[in-house]
Amino acid sequence: MLFANPVFQYSNIPIFRWQLFLRPTIGELSGLNTDNDKTKIHLQLVWGALLLLAGVGVFFRIPQVMPQIKEIPTFSSIIGFIYFCFYLLGVLLIVGGARKIYDNLKKLREL
Repeated sequence: MLFANPVFQYSNIPIFRWQLFLRPTIGELSGLNTDNDKTKIHLQLVWGALLLLAGVGVFFRIPQVMPQIKEIPTFSSIIGFIYFCFYLLGVLLIVGGARKIYDNLKKLREL
């Protein structure tokens, strides 16, 4: 067994690392998990809102921080790349937060 790297043994059945992510929980098997699902969805909505706000905060913070970064001699020659990286970070945070909010609102309506 080339990839048989057991993490632990449970009642004489080896459980491998890759199997830890595939096992359903008891709540998923019974289908009686709606309160727990709603709590998870609400937490994901809060997390998505925080990501979105962090992205907006990056856009407001860039003009305040860039003059300080321009004063550093090492970074003054690649200031265009630094602008690109900061704005890309802001866009990714906003898009990721918005997508998380959209997906979880859709899941919440289905419940």
